[in-house]
Amino acid sequence: MAHTDKNKDQIIKNLAAHREKIQQLIEQLEDGVSCGALLTEVHQCYSNLGSMCADLAMDHLQHHIVEESESSKRIEGANEVVPLLQGLLK
Repeated sequence: MAHTDKNKDQIIKNLAAHREKIQQLIEQLEDGVSCGALLTEVHQCYSNLGSMCADLAMDHLQHHIVEESESSKRIEGANEVVPLLQGLLK
């Protein structure tokens, strides 16, 4: 996956930030954070991860479908995205 290699440092940085945020949420929960505050923070994490997922999916489509000249590899690239799309459309 060459397209993830070119952005690897940024992807790792984003995932590490999410890991840190989730750890903070666990600590807040253990400290008795209100359900409303927890819900707000969890939703923010969810939204941020969704944006990251969308960016990765767009890179995948660009690299494995738009820029790919070999038909069988384009089909393979499309098939890799189908479960993601099915999940989004449910």
